[in-house]
Amino acid sequence: MKDRIFSLILVLFFVTSTTAAATDDAKKQPVSKIIYEVITEKGIAAAVKKYHSLKKKKLDKYDFKEAELNTLGYRLLGEKKNAEAIAILKLNTEAYPKSPNAYDSLGEANMRDGNNAMAIQNYEKSLSLLTSVDIDENTRTLLERNANSNISYLRNPESLMESTVINDFISENSAFPFGKLNPKAPKETEQFGQLAGVWQCTNFAFVNGQWFSGWPATWVWKYVLDGFAVQDLWFQKEENLPPPRVSLHRDFSGTNMRIDQIIMTPKNPGSGPLRRIVFHNITADSFDWKSETSEDEGETWKPRFRIEGKRIQ
Repeated sequence: MKDRIFSLILVLFFVTSTTAAATDDAKKQPVSKIIYEVITEKGIAAAVKKYHSLKKKKLDKYDFKEAELNTLGYRLLGEKKNAEAIAILKLNTEAYPKSPNAYDSLGEANMRDGNNAMAIQNYEKSLSLLTSVDIDENTRTLLERNANSNISYLRNPESLMESTVINDFISENSAFPFGKLNPKAPKETEQFGQLAGVWQCTNFAFVNGQWFSGWPATWVWKYVLDGFAVQDLWFQKEENLPPPRVSLHRDFSGTNMRIDQIIMTPKNPGSGPLRRIVFHNITADSFDWKSETSEDEGETWKPRFRIEGKRIQ
């Protein structure tokens, strides 16, 4: 009887302690918020110094989980602040030296900054850590496939253009290989027409509260139907297909005719959430694409996937 009472006391103590710890964590402020403010006001060097100071003196006040700096790093990448993003993600590898995801994110930042050698080094570090770290299998698979596909691409970036599918899609007209806009075409045609050309794309998936990146692809756009519409071709090598991946034993390609709005919200499929895709931040040399879902009829939107495109032709 005494043993049972003692065991019950231990269980109650554990539950109480765990609940208290979770409550304390919930009260902590996100360190990413204050670090971002310092970056904006004083620069990255001051921000790194501030991070170390807060971690030393205010550990009980701020949340220093791995996701804090990881999320901040991707925010900075989205703002095209590559140097700052690299510094923050490098700081995260120092704070979490056994995290494969921290090195994967740093590798992504290096790749987008054009430092392929350092990107490969960090992706290989991520792979080496995966052999010993205790994480769920879904995350392990995502990180492993992402690192391997990006390493393969970085060592042979021209491989994405080594397809007859792409070459056959592009017009033989040397003056207008991607066609041209008909002056009488509706304005929606020109919206997509600004994407005419060849784009190197990086995919991102939002899983378990954080972004995973990789799975390079090529996206080609051209005017068709005498310049009244735009057609696109998506091409991915088999080894770069995102998980969950069913082996097709071939490369993947798909095409669409674009005559719709640049923001597309298809009708609710059955009882599932509302979905939309958005092309945004379009410039002559880059664009962003995102896929989102809404559970409240469009009041708020949650991220699912996104793509960043860089013009190569």
